[in-house]
Amino acid sequence: MNIGESLTASGYLSANRNTGDGVTAMGDSSARCNTGSFVTATGLNSAFFNTGVGVTATGYQSAVCNTGIYISASGSFSAYCNTGCNLTATGTRSAYRNTGCNVLALGICAGWNGTIGNGISQAVILPNGVLPTFTNYASASASITTGAGGVTGNTYLFFNQATCSIGAVRL
Repeated sequence: MNIGESLTASGYLSANRNTGDGVTAMGDSSARCNTGSFVTATGLNSAFFNTGVGVTATGYQSAVCNTGIYISASGSFSAYCNTGCNLTATGTRSAYRNTGCNVLALGICAGWNGTIGNGISQAVILPNGVLPTFTNYASASASITTGAGGVTGNTYLFFNQATCSIGAVRL
């Protein structure tokens, strides 16, 4: 049974027991038991038990048990059990159990180490596995070139061992 208004639902048990308004649910059990309004859920179990407002969840079990507001979650288990607000999570298990607000989590397991979710607000999170490591800027700039496959007009980030910081090579 659904009592929300302005609802579009497609899929087995999609938006079942939904009470939120302005909900679009596509996929089995998407937005099921949802109480949040202005929710778009695409994918099996996406936004299941969501209570957040202004949530876009795309991917298997994305934004499940989410309580945060203004969430954009893309990827399986992204923003899963999130309580933070103003979150963009892209990638499998990105921002999984996140509690921070104003967070941009990009990549597989960004903000999740298998046990603990991110708790820092105002953060941009990239998993370490996506950043190449170089001894210094000279080494990075010699390796990150158009000849190596880089694209002009883009900036490539790397971990600089000499300064223990993130560096960038602009092409």
